[in-house]
Amino acid sequence: MTGFTLPPLVVDYDARWIDVDLRGDLGEWARKTAQDMLARSPGRHRGRDEKSLAALLETAGAMARQADDASIALLLYPSHQDGLKALVRFCPVDLAGREGEDAWDALLASLPAGEPPEVTKIGTAAGPCRRVRQPYAAGEESGSPVGERLGYIWVFPQYGAGVIMTTSFVDAMEAGRWRPALDALAAAAALEPAEEEVRPG
Repeated sequence: MTGFTLPPLVVDYDARWIDVDLRGDLGEWARKTAQDMLARSPGRHRGRDEKSLAALLETAGAMARQADDASIALLLYPSHQDGLKALVRFCPVDLAGREGEDAWDALLASLPAGEPPEVTKIGTAAGPCRRVRQPYAAGEESGSPVGERLGYIWVFPQYGAGVIMTTSFVDAMEAGRWRPALDALAAAAALEPAEEEVRPG
């Protein structure tokens, strides 16, 4: 039986994504990241632009850290015009003692309950993945807009573990617009090779 070990999952991403610091000083990270983002952005920016962006990043970073269970967190921030579109968290799950479909079912069962999800198998650099789309009411009143929860799940039996990548959109149209970016992010997830595999000779 394989005991649980944290899978060495890494993600390759483009300029639309911001890597959240999950361990260091959140305020310092937010200020430095805001400075770097504005320095790369065309046009002139005022000091209040930097403060506003830093505050947004710090709030999003605090949300990413809230449950203290993510190994990676990324923000989808395509441009200053688009603004912040999604917070994506990668969370490892202990699947020790589970194999095959039982492991996949355990991961699916750990996602929020609600409407029956649409599950699609996709290929990624890390191996087989299942994308889980689930509509939900983005409010408690009758006639509230329909949002979408989006999850990507991997099973790594060699580590006795799984990984869940999750985000959500309060607007289904926005979910449809940005889902390809999420698909591309999931497709780029990979397992780092073991140390002995990368030694020369």
